[in-house]
Amino acid sequence: MSHNLNPSDSPEFALPELAVISIEGADASRFLHAQTMNDVAGLAAMDWHWNGWLTPQGRLIALFALVKLSDTQFVLVTPATGVSALLEGLKRFVFRSKVSFTPMTDAVVAGSHADLPPGTRVQVSDTGMQLRWPGEGRSLRVVLAGANVATDQALAHAWALQDLRAGIPWISAADNPQWTPQQLSLERWPAFSVKKGCYPGQEIVARTHFLGKGKRQLHWVHFSAGEVPSVDAAMVRRIDHDALCVLPIDSNEHPAQIGGAAYSVRPFDPI
Repeated sequence: MSHNLNPSDSPEFALPELAVISIEGADASRFLHAQTMNDVAGLAAMDWHWNGWLTPQGRLIALFALVKLSDTQFVLVTPATGVSALLEGLKRFVFRSKVSFTPMTDAVVAGSHADLPPGTRVQVSDTGMQLRWPGEGRSLRVVLAGANVATDQALAHAWALQDLRAGIPWISAADNPQWTPQQLSLERWPAFSVKKGCYPGQEIVARTHFLGKGKRQLHWVHFSAGEVPSVDAAMVRRIDHDALCVLPIDSNEHPAQIGGAAYSVRPFDPI
């Protein structure tokens, strides 16, 4: 990494729920384009997008931020709990492709409330990289080995809550795949393509898109004060009294309770 990164006075704090994978090789771009649900070939160098890996039935195995440094070098940020499963799954399809996957176990993912220069989405230096992140004045950093990043549970918790309220459904490869990209409202980012050609699950994604058969989508719900909901089939993720849930698009069909608790639906924060 050789591009200059302007130092920031904003304090950084570790985000231990996230981890990093380095993907390199002459066939890296081609492999990722064929296996993942977004248009990797169309992604410019020094940019990133939301992406994911699907089952053949179109269910999301894992969501990740994919950074393209060049056609031969990528960095993937995904939930830490599913890194091993994601690596094992992708490696099964390498065959003779010239591509390698390396978990960056010495790297630290950190959050910062610091803006990047206007129009810049990725900056890198010898110490790591910084991404413009959804939400006002937020950036995500991948800090390489040797840097000292503070641990602040309160700041990391607030960051995760901001991700939730923005509608980022951090699906891990350690979870049971059950949601389609449309059910998770991933077209908002957009995190999948219906035009780039074949990839695992593409037929289901395209059919849902072009035939308009989606009946459920992602919602941010807030539970009433004092009520702690139990695990519910509609719930994707919960933090305190807030949750991401897959509910019918028609609000008249919403259940009276989720996980036995009363709730209200709130609009996602701007992205």
